[in-house]
Amino acid sequence: MAQHIEPMLVINTKMHTAKIKRLSTDASGKVILTCSDDKTARLWDAETGALLKTFHVQMDDGHEGQLYACALSPDGHTAALGGWTDFQGNKNYSIYLFDVSHNTLKKCLSNLPDRILDLEFSHNGHHLGAGFAGYTGVFIFQTNDWSMLKRIPYYGGDCNNIAFDKWGHFATVCEDGKIRTYDKNFEPIAEIKATGGEPYSLSFSPEGNLLAVGYSDTAFVQVLNKTNLKQLFKPDIIGIQSYEQLSSVSFSYDGNDLLAGGTYALQDKKGYCQIRVWSQQGQGTNKDVSASMNPMLDMKPMPDNSFIYCTATEFGRINANGIRFYMNSSETNQYSNRSQFKINDNATEIGITPVGGNPLTFSVTGRFIKQEPFIGNGYMDRRDGFKITKWMNATKLAPPSINTETVHLLKHDETNLSVDISSDAKQFIFGTDQTIYCTDVSGVKRWEAPIPGIAWSVIVSDNNRFVVAALDDGTIRWYSLENGSLILSLFLHPDNKRWILWTPDGRFDCSPDADKLIGWQLNQGPYKEALYYPSGEYYKNLYTPELGRLVLTGE
Repeated sequence: MAQHIEPMLVINTKMHTAKIKRLSTDASGKVILTCSDDKTARLWDAETGALLKTFHVQMDDGHEGQLYACALSPDGHTAALGGWTDFQGNKNYSIYLFDVSHNTLKKCLSNLPDRILDLEFSHNGHHLGAGFAGYTGVFIFQTNDWSMLKRIPYYGGDCNNIAFDKWGHFATVCEDGKIRTYDKNFEPIAEIKATGGEPYSLSFSPEGNLLAVGYSDTAFVQVLNKTNLKQLFKPDIIGIQSYEQLSSVSFSYDGNDLLAGGTYALQDKKGYCQIRVWSQQGQGTNKDVSASMNPMLDMKPMPDNSFIYCTATEFGRINANGIRFYMNSSETNQYSNRSQFKINDNATEIGITPVGGNPLTFSVTGRFIKQEPFIGNGYMDRRDGFKITKWMNATKLAPPSINTETVHLLKHDETNLSVDISSDAKQFIFGTDQTIYCTDVSGVKRWEAPIPGIAWSVIVSDNNRFVVAALDDGTIRWYSLENGSLILSLFLHPDNKRWILWTPDGRFDCSPDADKLIGWQLNQGPYKEALYYPSGEYYKNLYTPELGRLVLTGE
């Protein structure tokens, strides 16, 4: 993949515009670091939730630059960032180390074998642990010179989470179902096959003798002996349904409480996801704290015994009594209402109903957005004697089919969420959480296009020129049906007034005041921080009225 060396237009609201994967804080609890699929990491004032600065890493179309992991050093001077950071396109991934004060890249740990899913500093700041996707395992770096001190291989899947205790011991959970612990020299202590499902997160108690584990596929939390990983007890989960999850766990700062959250929600509290709080380190009584409309993805304790958390669309700070300090929500629409996404014959008008919002119509040629329903063409999974079956949540192990032909497209960690069939029934489109694919009637791939987020909907225009996709980063994108190249992108602000259209080369058209939401990023190569320029820097040269009409009509 060639490096993108021209300015790229990026949405720059005050909050993340895509899924927030992880968060971290310094030892004093003064600042908070978050990272996101929107390819930025952000530093916040922990007291007020105000944005302090944004870290820009190298990025490109598709996944490149998505940040799945972040960690602040205990002194708050270094921000470690990782994720889909294969800027060279050679399966050589990097961890970016930023000087927080100056917002400059001071070191790039490169030539890493796979995506980075978690990063954690040891309590004394001497080591940085990195958990990887695939079968890579864990790397330990020493922070005095950033050299790799130890590689721990032979993991049977994604290493989802790492935790250090105060004495330098650490533990990991993995997609292979195993929980592993290591001593301060990073030698193995114990390893067990988890009994609760797929372990997803873990937390040491402050005194270091207990290890709590949360699971991604069940409402189950257990507390283990750190040394031998024998189960000591299971916190009470009465009232939580078996299909709900308590995937994120954390002990409170003083160690008295154990907290867990995930998809667990109470219907009598308007569907808010709850954080369950147990006293006596998980052995005592429990109470539920309403946190968010979205599932918890990460939690960390704060020195005053409050805690910070993140979901797909927000992060906040709250205490164990449910008193909220603040909650910062993304300025993006969510487009998972698949049946409510429609386009006209030539894809110059679209209709969409954002989650929790009213129906919207947007005209590319008319350059307007209005709040009214749109009558147009939706997706079709059957047409002219062909039908796509088993496509919803299809995976590599449980693939979709076109009639009786099994479609072998998906990667091992990919899930299919949307489909459509072209009007001539010759092109079949599959939208996943990573890629848009086009196949022929036999399921043979014609092209694939990497995407920056889940493709909740994909629709082929009736003139067979475009595939229009509604993505979970809040954008709607037009791709060429012929070869899958990205042609045009649209961002509709949730205020239902402001909109921005842009092309991959950075040209744009927008409504009044929407230019305040954009800027341009300029990559400087993998060993330098990316540069960011506010809208005024390139506005005069790249603002192109009627851009959408010119692009979609071929002018």
